[in-house]
Amino acid sequence: MTTARVRFGDTARAPLLAGCATFARLLAPTLGPLGRTVVIEQVLKPGSVEVLSTAALIARRTFRLPDPFENAGAMLLRHAVWRVYEETGDGTATTAVLAARLLRELHQLLIAGLAPTALSRALDESETLVRHTLRSLARPVDDIRDLAGLLAPLDLSPERTSEFLENLEALGPEGIVLVDPSERSEIHCELVQGVHWQSRLLAPELLPSSQARWQLVEPRIVLTDWTVSESEQLLPILEACARHRVRRLFIVAGQLEGQALALLAANLARGILEQVAAVAAPSVGLQQIRILEDLAALTGGRAIRHQAGERLEDVRIGDLGSARQVTGTRWTFAILGGRGQRAAIQQRIALAQAELAAASDEDDRRRARERLARLHGTFLQVRVGAATPTERAYRLSMVERLARTIQIAQASGLLPGGGASFAVAARALADDGTSRSPEERAVFRAVRKALLEPLWTLVANAGRDPATVTTRALAVAPDLVYDVCADRWVEPWSARLLDPLGVLEAAVQTSWSLARCFLTTEVLVHRTWPASSAEP
Repeated sequence: MTTARVRFGDTARAPLLAGCATFARLLAPTLGPLGRTVVIEQVLKPGSVEVLSTAALIARRTFRLPDPFENAGAMLLRHAVWRVYEETGDGTATTAVLAARLLRELHQLLIAGLAPTALSRALDESETLVRHTLRSLARPVDDIRDLAGLLAPLDLSPERTSEFLENLEALGPEGIVLVDPSERSEIHCELVQGVHWQSRLLAPELLPSSQARWQLVEPRIVLTDWTVSESEQLLPILEACARHRVRRLFIVAGQLEGQALALLAANLARGILEQVAAVAAPSVGLQQIRILEDLAALTGGRAIRHQAGERLEDVRIGDLGSARQVTGTRWTFAILGGRGQRAAIQQRIALAQAELAAASDEDDRRRARERLARLHGTFLQVRVGAATPTERAYRLSMVERLARTIQIAQASGLLPGGGASFAVAARALADDGTSRSPEERAVFRAVRKALLEPLWTLVANAGRDPATVTTRALAVAPDLVYDVCADRWVEPWSARLLDPLGVLEAAVQTSWSLARCFLTTEVLVHRTWPASSAEP
């Protein structure tokens, strides 16, 4: 039985192009503030449908076209737009229409007989010029309120919008935002200092019964995944604490019970220890070990790992971490002012970032982001509520996306929005192309058409005449941009009709990368039983 089908040359490129075009048409209706929606069958509930207005969600839900060769092109574009979304939180539909039009124009040049290598070199030249033009238009974010328009999809009150933006400004472009569901109907955010984890209190009897919230000042910290049940496990630690006059102890362990618990209670009763609190090590398995090692780096201690054959009986005072303060409740704890070495913390941050980059599903990515937030020591906690579970899921995704986009804007700066910056880049290509070789002039013409495609689509989605708007944009941008909501031309900076530079650069870089791949594709192979994945 044949397990693969093979196509060559233009017979291979044509279905790739068709698949990309189909996928771009699927996402294009969502582009712009007056975009449309897409109705799609739910993956896990055949017969049930959902109405989607976000290009990223539509891309995630669509992972197979009927024709296998066209599907290859669609999945190439799907992967490309998802990379832009994960990097910037935005730009999904823009990348889709830009890349699809660029591939279509380059395909015409291939059919006309131009060499792929010459086209690829000219494409590199055009990318350099486009990115240089975009950067020349950008300005730094001087007023965080300039980004208020990006939060419009959340329909927040002015007070909530200001609160969100001010917290993001305080956090900075490299900070971590954790978004969690809330039973409330609104969105609440809080800038959190220190290392916070949800974890149950193991031995409430060690604390005064009247305390709803406990606090240890300058404690030493024991970190382990062991079940601590024998007195022999704790004796060396308690003796070391007595020698060094340590009277406050914080224990993070798999469990605390039996003789070990009784020994701690006895030391408290005799006044040898002044305060003791014990909490369960967060999470389970490998993730639990990673968290314990993160806590060890943050506090300057050492995680005593059961699976590694390490024993609590061998612990010395130098293995215990320390912090300015540890606070908690029955279900959470926080470490403030951990005394870990910066180099050790940076090493753990690098490992968590590598795990985030290699994560294969959303749960793994979320766990890695949580660890990064705590390792940075400051993060923005956003709790998202809504009237229905469906609305809450939508708002959770939207908050994560918009927070990342705002951080990208803080880091890279802003430039005129509404497709105007791409129009300026298209005009720059026309001015520069007069002195180029025939191949370069042909590619520059193709790129100019592709750069105007996002503006054309945005205007068409709003029900306006894209030809008229595009022609004028080439003449007046970036001094004026077209506001599709108000149906008028406005000054972008005063109207705050702006785009983050990082989003547009990511769209260009990804589209050009996909175009280079397309130009060099000569053979397409389809396997009868291909592996498929819901992940982009």
